[in-house]
Amino acid sequence: MLPHEAVQLITDNLHSDPLIRQFNLLASQPAMVAGHAGFRLTYSYQDQLGVAVKTLYYGVILDELYFNLRYTATQRHYFDEELPAFNQLLDSLQLWRFGK
Repeated sequence: MLPHEAVQLITDNLHSDPLIRQFNLLASQPAMVAGHAGFRLTYSYQDQLGVAVKTLYYGVILDELYFNLRYTATQRHYFDEELPAFNQLLDSLQLWRFGK
């Protein structure tokens, strides 16, 4: 599966998830994930309680394996406040191909 095909599948699933209300895809772009070509989605939605939530979703396909890393927080306060900690984690991420 190519990255753009994975993006389409993921966004279709998010649109149809009954726990996600008012899904809004803010951005879809290529991104490096642990030194590998992948993608980044940025989206917002309301949870079951009506709380505005924002997510960064990184994905990468290595051989036959799919990896994703998400950062989700309330949009009002915590998203921007904790984003540097997530970026630090993302920058330190390492993925290996075993047996290659």
